[in-house]
Amino acid sequence: IEEENMVLEIRNICEEISDQDFKANVFNSYFPYTDQYLTIFGQSVQCILSTGVIVIAVSVVLLPDTVSAFSAILSIVSTLTGCLGFMSIWGIVLDGITLINLIMCIGISVVFSAHFCYHYIDKKSKSESVDEIVERTYFCVSSVSKGEYPTLLRLS
Repeated sequence: IEEENMVLEIRNICEEISDQDFKANVFNSYFPYTDQYLTIFGQSVQCILSTGVIVIAVSVVLLPDTVSAFSAILSIVSTLTGCLGFMSIWGIVLDGITLINLIMCIGISVVFSAHFCYHYIDKKSKSESVDEIVERTYFCVSSVSKGEYPTLLRLS
């Protein structure tokens, strides 16, 4: 935080002493890293909100039932809130890598909850047997988790 304030103060001083004939500018090899921390919060909020709105819109349009769409949205919000909460508890600094991990977290929660809700409702409407619903849910969870293992391996 001290470095960020220093960079902002130096830039303000350069702006104050600059005029049309003489433009003062300062550069240090560490400034790109400091600039990253100056802009990452706004970028994070923008990315999380935009992906959240897109995911909610797609969930409402593609899931066949309003309750399932709402439960998928609730699952996504819960997962993202949990990740942000654990990041703050563990003291993880928000940077580009953690932003990518948060976006991947949204994607994983979308895949899991959307497939789960869709297959559950699909089988519930076609069949009355609870055993068949549990069996299809098992196959859905196993196929989604098999698809997410390579993603989790890439993140670790």
